[in-house]
Amino acid sequence: MQFIVEPRRCQKAVLKYMLSKKSDMRPTMKFDISGRFAPGRGIFFLLGMAFLGTVQAFLPVSHNAPQSEARATESKIQRSDLGMALPGLPKPWGDFEYTKLPLEEPHKRLPDTAQPLEAPRWFFQTDSREQVVNLFNTSPLTEDQKQSLIDERCWQRLSNGFYVFPPPQVVLEMSRAARERIYSILANEPANSAQCHPFRFRPESFEEWFAGTGLGFEQLELLRKLIYSQGGSLCFCDGAIAQGLFSTNDFKRLVKSLYGERTFLMKLRVTPRTDIDSLVQYWDHGGRAEALRPFLESLAQLPGGGSINISLLLPPFARARLYTYAEAPSGDAPAAENCFWTAMNFFKEKPDNRFLNPEYVQLVLASDYEQISAPPGFGDLISLQGDDGMPIHMCAYLADEVVFTKNGRDYIEPWVLMKLPDVIASYKAKAPIHVAIYRARKV
Repeated sequence: MQFIVEPRRCQKAVLKYMLSKKSDMRPTMKFDISGRFAPGRGIFFLLGMAFLGTVQAFLPVSHNAPQSEARATESKIQRSDLGMALPGLPKPWGDFEYTKLPLEEPHKRLPDTAQPLEAPRWFFQTDSREQVVNLFNTSPLTEDQKQSLIDERCWQRLSNGFYVFPPPQVVLEMSRAARERIYSILANEPANSAQCHPFRFRPESFEEWFAGTGLGFEQLELLRKLIYSQGGSLCFCDGAIAQGLFSTNDFKRLVKSLYGERTFLMKLRVTPRTDIDSLVQYWDHGGRAEALRPFLESLAQLPGGGSINISLLLPPFARARLYTYAEAPSGDAPAAENCFWTAMNFFKEKPDNRFLNPEYVQLVLASDYEQISAPPGFGDLISLQGDDGMPIHMCAYLADEVVFTKNGRDYIEPWVLMKLPDVIASYKAKAPIHVAIYRARKV
């Protein structure tokens, strides 16, 4: 079985690769508009922007993976199925305090925003020009926009299809409905890396994501014009358009924000009413929680109680990595510490690099774990799978819908805490996501 690369994160690897290579780039865009936006000198951008063959190496996809033996539950699972106690019922894992944490990418790992970005180009794999023209004519575009897109001067015929170089003004001004329709077609071709792997946001988190970035009202309004919906998420992939309208500094702020991770601090609240025995029973693994019992009991005796960082209850592997980034690979060595390696090593004192091999992951899952239908508990493995049963992502469950995860194999992806519904939303694209829960067999 092969694992596909986690979808939301491919663009970062693609971008790093693009910036390390010399490419025959078309001239950068110029907008014939005026206003408060200074034309940016541009950058590359994190979106890939259809770098065709060089991009495809980062987007391995298998369409022949065997079906999983047990059909996992749909992503639209009840909160109680995820291990969240219903109101009024006891929570064996305890009560938590959450503090939002916008985790920034290390500055030395951010892309070089001084690099120019190629103008948009769309690839359609078809030998029928009429088929592409029909797509434009049946999309909710204005007549002027349609005429601009079907103008043969914007087209280039290839042996296996067509490039269309859309005028930047059309890309900027087309309606969200038109963007969603056209980009849904483009997303079917790996050559269109930007549309295949856009940045994704949960609809309710868009404003929060860019809060505190320093971007002004005009810039955020522009971003709202460029976002579109796909698979229940808001998506953004038109970095070249933003580049052409933002000042150099504002575009740098945008890139910094898009490369950041939205996570949170998680603290266990202990009060005189806390059931310490229940806490220890839930969190204990290898005697770690039991060793903390005197401390937990002491907190419970304080007036009003006290709180401890959840990292104190995590095994050494997770505790040492939480909120950190992997070391950058040396030379041409590929980054390898992906989500499967992370989840399978959750309870390991020393990481087992055999989990870099997908076949070994499957072997250990089959021999040492069993798929369960009960709510997940501490240390259970959560596997996100496509309709074909192919694993897309894996993370380790903590409690209260929180998982420990690394969203990609790249060294520019940190180990963080996320709510499971947010993880599902990040990986759900055009196809449904199924959730499978694995628990270690008792020895």
